[in-house]
Amino acid sequence: MAAIAPFLHILPSKESTEKIFGFTNMRTFLYAIGFPFSLFTVSVFVAFLANLIELRPYKKALKIGSITFISVSVYFIIWTFWYKKDFNVYAYYSAMGLASITTSYFIYRLLKSISKKLKTLNAISNKIHKLAPDIEYVNGIADLMPDSEDTVTYKAMLDTTGDDLRKTYKTIEEELDEGLN
Repeated sequence: MAAIAPFLHILPSKESTEKIFGFTNMRTFLYAIGFPFSLFTVSVFVAFLANLIELRPYKKALKIGSITFISVSVYFIIWTFWYKKDFNVYAYYSAMGLASITTSYFIYRLLKSISKKLKTLNAISNKIHKLAPDIEYVNGIADLMPDSEDTVTYKAMLDTTGDDLRKTYKTIEEELDEGLN
């Protein structure tokens, strides 16, 4: 959608006279919003990727660039929808600038939170495979230990709780794989 947004203005008729958001027709409205929408979509994608990159100089450059482009694109999207007939020029542009910077900040925070959670899930997913041998080892020891009334064994705890580490491990591994895909 971001790739074709700048070209959507070709679809409506040139002869249309129905006004939309202060524009003379749908064609001029789509022309005005197409490029800012495309820029917004790409900058959000770059901002998301910037949170996943580990190299500091590239990460910082991508963050600054993406936030700048998000702010500019949000400004022009607001400009497209906000018909400026009622306000003086300074109030109009100040409000749009403030709204675009605020929106950019909240988008950045949201993307940072999402990418942090993805990194955590990915780290857990990478470490879960290392648990399999330990689970087999513990289950093997539990099978060898004799049952005794004086001591509580791992096998007795499994019988009481009904948990099987092998099944639990497989369930966690499958859920993580589904969550990351």
